[in-house]
Amino acid sequence: MVLRGFYKKETFYVNAFYLWPFVESLNLNELQYIIMGLLSSKRVMPFTDVANFLKLTKEQLILQLENLIYRGVIICYIKKNNIVTDWIWRPLEEIKISNQDICIIGTAMMLRKANIENIAKLLKYPKEEVIQKISKLLLFRKIEAEFIIKTNFFAKDTISIIVKKFIIQPEKKDLSLLPANEKEVVGFLLLTKKAKLKTISRFIEKPIHETVSLLASLTARGTFQFIFTSKNTVRPVLVPDMKPTRTIEEMSSLSFFNYEALLGMLTTRKKIKVKKLSFWMNREDDEIIEALINLYLEGFISCTLVRKVIYIDGIFQYSRTQEGSLERWEKIILGMVIAKTVISVKDIKKSFCTENLIAREKLYSFYGKGLIKGELIDYRVNSKLIPKEIPIFPPLNQIEDFPIHYQEIFGYIVSNITVKVPIMAKLWNKSKNAIKNIIYELTGAGLTNVIQNRNTFILQSAQKYYPTQEINSLGHEYVQIINEIEKSKRRRVKIENIQKRVNIPKNDIFKIICQLLAHGYYKGTISEKVFIKKGKLILPAGKLKCYYCGHIIEDSHRPCPNCSKSQPLCIICNGLIKKGQDLLECPNCENVGHKEHMLKWISIKEECPICKTQISKRNLVEKTA
Repeated sequence: MVLRGFYKKETFYVNAFYLWPFVESLNLNELQYIIMGLLSSKRVMPFTDVANFLKLTKEQLILQLENLIYRGVIICYIKKNNIVTDWIWRPLEEIKISNQDICIIGTAMMLRKANIENIAKLLKYPKEEVIQKISKLLLFRKIEAEFIIKTNFFAKDTISIIVKKFIIQPEKKDLSLLPANEKEVVGFLLLTKKAKLKTISRFIEKPIHETVSLLASLTARGTFQFIFTSKNTVRPVLVPDMKPTRTIEEMSSLSFFNYEALLGMLTTRKKIKVKKLSFWMNREDDEIIEALINLYLEGFISCTLVRKVIYIDGIFQYSRTQEGSLERWEKIILGMVIAKTVISVKDIKKSFCTENLIAREKLYSFYGKGLIKGELIDYRVNSKLIPKEIPIFPPLNQIEDFPIHYQEIFGYIVSNITVKVPIMAKLWNKSKNAIKNIIYELTGAGLTNVIQNRNTFILQSAQKYYPTQEINSLGHEYVQIINEIEKSKRRRVKIENIQKRVNIPKNDIFKIICQLLAHGYYKGTISEKVFIKKGKLILPAGKLKCYYCGHIIEDSHRPCPNCSKSQPLCIICNGLIKKGQDLLECPNCENVGHKEHMLKWISIKEECPICKTQISKRNLVEKTA
């Protein structure tokens, strides 16, 4: 440095000075980095405080400042025992931000006005290393911060830092992309709203300094923001609103935990203990908390965990069952609810021949799907489900989709209206539970609507079917039995008489007639010995014709070979729409469905199954095919 000035009364006055070319940052030692970092954070710094903090004498600090000024990296002067910095050199080269840097800055951001000693203790880093790294980041303009030095005559001098800004590109708050350990920490803090470091570290099974590093890293990167409310308590600043992106069944299928049952249990109360959930589900407390975290992060629940007590704010039930896609056990329980109105754990236990614990899980799983609106009364031994609204789905399956013995039982129920389980058990050589489950499943699938009174079922309504196959294509035995029924001039046909002529076992004849009744070839009443027919044999309506051009087609699900147009199908039952039928149209996507099926669908879920827009009876457009 070259100075230009003059002396006056033993004082040298500087008019101008010239700096040598800037030095490289690598030439600075650790102490010089710290001094420059301290001075770059604040224009005016107390001289004695800086000297005491750096453990330097006044003369040593002046020498260091003179050296820095001489090297052209700083312009400063001392005035009234303060160091006033006019300019400071900033390196032009980029600096790589290490994980340690991120952890230090993140911890400082969490502490807000952070004591350097506290940062060092929490992260188990040397104090000098923390100061050096912060100073270097300040010098390289990676952070905007302010050092505050406090001197104390009776105790150690302290230095604190307030980080105003950390210049790093923030990460997206996508929980699915976070590592498992970070996801676990975030979920636990979002669930508890605030927690002590010891509690968090115990839950994630990591030391406290590693826990702090995780939280600090998330805060510094901008993924989530956490702060220390006291020395050892952390809380999230913002709790994001999350909504499910997948169904509860998909979530359960990817793990060994029954999330459906847990969600059902949570819907029963606004406050519940973790111990109670762990007892019900035969799991450890930590496993229950992990499951709660996953449900929270997936957006299914909004709750707070305080001292192992869950306070439930809201539950979002998103299940494939709401779209009419049910598994067999779900159809059975739904049919049981429709038939019995009130069901309990004991009913499910008997029906599925299972243990009390599994039966309870099934009941809660079913309730957790949000299929039925009602009240689940939780008793210690036998919980009960009392529905307020019982959904009656349009047919979820066609009768052809079920096994043959289901079709036979359906035909028997439709023909007799009132049926007794013990008699049916003998006819089909099955247990009473099996017969009941078949009836429940048919009811849950929307083919029948029955009322149960102990071992008796009374049919309220049933899906009507009409013949679709030619008689000759049914099979030789079917043709023989139909011919014998038609030969008889009486309405009352004995099965024994048919058996003498066709040489087919009585029970097989009985079952074939039940199938014919199920598929709409006959109307009447059947018992083990007698078939009483009502009306004539109903034949198929003929071959299908194209809705547009009238050309004969073989399959309604394929385009017409003549006009190449696709046939209009009901968006609910996927059945062919015929001319003259009453239809209802969605005002948004203009898809149509049978009027009866559309009205049933809207009574369950007020949205279009195709475009998912909210619709009601008023919005639907009536049409005639």
